[in-house]
Amino acid sequence: MTTCPICKSELKSITKKHLDSKGHKDALTKAGIAPAHDPTLEVIKKHATPKKSKGSQTKPRLIPNKFNLIPNNVNERLNNLESIVGSLQKQQNEIIYKLENLYKKFDVKVSKGVERQLKEEDVFQVIKICVQNNVSRWIKIDDIISVLKLNQEQDRRALNKLLVKMFNNNLIDLAEGGDPKYPLIYQNKKFGMIAPQ
Repeated sequence: MTTCPICKSELKSITKKHLDSKGHKDALTKAGIAPAHDPTLEVIKKHATPKKSKGSQTKPRLIPNKFNLIPNNVNERLNNLESIVGSLQKQQNEIIYKLENLYKKFDVKVSKGVERQLKEEDVFQVIKICVQNNVSRWIKIDDIISVLKLNQEQDRRALNKLLVKMFNNNLIDLAEGGDPKYPLIYQNKKFGMIAPQ
């Protein structure tokens, strides 16, 4: 005999039919327990034994249809995720293509030790392309350095001089932030972001 933990009934075996009985439901309500959290469910699970066929082999347990919806939902989500990733890769390839074309334009060979002659137009063209690729009008100074291929220290110094001149002439705005690798240090501040006026 088994005792129901909720209504204390003595039963040969606790079944789901017992869970639907009025006495059991009333005891659940008095105890303030939701049917989904009924501890009797655990007792049923412990005493459940798989049925055996005539050949004494256990039949494979069939999963109820409601659980078959889960894999379909997962597959649908994976398909959506693949679609989003594919779209992002396409956009990334377009940006890389534009930047590569820009790199070619600025691929000027300069002798070592010779400071590259940068113009305001060069900076504005890079800003324009970077702003088109970004949602924000603010871009990183490091992006300008990267696009213009300013690998030499003297080239970066030339850019910094030009940016300070453009800032003083109210052609550009400077802002702190952007986690710059090569910040523009001006008036005791480290600037990492730039935007056209």
